[in-house]
Amino acid sequence: MAQKILHEKPHFDYEVENNISLDDIRDEISMKVEEANKMGSTRDRVHNKQRYSFPLIKISRNKLLYNLENDRTLIATEEYIKTNPGADEEMFSNKNVGNIEYQNIYHQIIFKFIPDDMYKILHEKKFQRDELYITPSGIVANGNTRLACMREFADIETDEAFRELECLVVPDDKANDWSWIRSLVDEIDNAIDFKTVYPWFSRARRFEKNCQERNIPIEEILGNDHDEVISKISRNMEYANLNEA
Repeated sequence: MAQKILHEKPHFDYEVENNISLDDIRDEISMKVEEANKMGSTRDRVHNKQRYSFPLIKISRNKLLYNLENDRTLIATEEYIKTNPGADEEMFSNKNVGNIEYQNIYHQIIFKFIPDDMYKILHEKKFQRDELYITPSGIVANGNTRLACMREFADIETDEAFRELECLVVPDDKANDWSWIRSLVDEIDNAIDFKTVYPWFSRARRFEKNCQERNIPIEEILGNDHDEVISKISRNMEYANLNEA
């Protein structure tokens, strides 16, 4: 019988795997960032025509937090709340990112988004080609699906290969600017080929939410009253033009 590569059902449990506090995680990342800066272990990235320096660190996969507002799973998380009466309507808001119960529920959701090609390539290479992007608090800005995948290998040798992960840490002054972070993520996903492409409907839902955050009702998105603001939103999401958005 062929050996299983990935667990058929999600096994990862944040509370069981990780007994460190969120403050401790932030402190550990801060120390690692300081050391990386001293050693010159950084990666420069140009975003919106401005150069930024991202410290490169290694950290246990168990200490990273999912971005609960991840565009890829927007529809799925909204559906979860609708189909679970009594569920916290803000369950998947990043203000609840430190809620371990919600992290585990989110893992159950994103596990279903792991594509076959991803786990097969990671199993074959046993090598992390692309760094994850994380905030100074340990929230994964880019690489949530890869993280879910690397937490669920049934093959022992592959599991061991991904216990410590390389991460690029978002600058402190951008750590809570999720508009900037999403724009960065869109740019990264358009540049690299090892990724899981956002379904068009998830991108559309994020576009709607971005408009709503700027007080533009959904029914007015297709009108002409907000062209300047909507054009800016489309550019930030790396659409070629407003028509494509």
